[in-house]
Amino acid sequence: MVGEVARLLGTPFMPHQQMVADVLGEIDPETGRLAYDEGGLTIPRQQGKTTFILAKSTHRANATKFYGRRQHIVYTAQTRLKAYEKWREDFCDALAASGKFGPRHRVNLGSGQEHIRWLNGSRFGIESNTEKAGHGGTLDEAYLDEAFAQQDWRLEQAFGPAMITRANKLLMWVSTAGWLGGSPYLEAKVELGRRAVLEGRTRGLAYFEYSAAEDADPGDPRTWWSCMPALGRTIQEADIRREYEKALDAGKLNEFRRAYLNQWVPKEDIAEEWQVIPEDAWNATLIP
Repeated sequence: MVGEVARLLGTPFMPHQQMVADVLGEIDPETGRLAYDEGGLTIPRQQGKTTFILAKSTHRANATKFYGRRQHIVYTAQTRLKAYEKWREDFCDALAASGKFGPRHRVNLGSGQEHIRWLNGSRFGIESNTEKAGHGGTLDEAYLDEAFAQQDWRLEQAFGPAMITRANKLLMWVSTAGWLGGSPYLEAKVELGRRAVLEGRTRGLAYFEYSAAEDADPGDPRTWWSCMPALGRTIQEADIRREYEKALDAGKLNEFRRAYLNQWVPKEDIAEEWQVIPEDAWNATLIP
């Protein structure tokens, strides 16, 4: 049904978006509840994560037969300002333009109280990136967007107590890869996600990753097609070629690899043989 919501919002799901929604909607036959209470998605930029979050949160707010009334949903990003910009420009505007969902909600833009209020009592707002996030009530669904910017577990630790009593809660972190050594929260979560996949877990954490192999040629279109599920749909090969050429000319290939191949790389473009011991440090040990 999340895919149907996306269609009604004017942004029909691509196959990878539908797959993620389907897995997150699986029911544990032993409990009758959602099988997964945590979702992790790492994916290159411009692959539809914003439209996915909007459709998923809109479905949660309106699927009252399963979730119940008065669902509480929050969205966070690198900072509260970034969260507000995304929420206001992408989420609120898309809902306002929807013939199906536009009449069902109202938007409150009061400073510090920004939220979408659905007529059934559900609420979709934003939160600050602080330990106080999620305090003051129950929480059903939370999104940690651009999770590479999180330096610690403060948001997850803040949301946990607010979600503990909810039967079908979901905490979801969504991001492109971070820089090696610069994104401790996401790096640890990716490790946990990959382990969950290798172990074949069917409850708890559902992890999805779209990334190029570490040794893949960043300039080869076959590499792009291997990790960009929106390629050929909402983004074209010529656009990626141009981004690759610009990064190559500027000496910023690692920025291209992180953003478009979803690879964990050093922030500086350093030759592979000097990534463990810097070249300057090695040369300083040589005898003249």
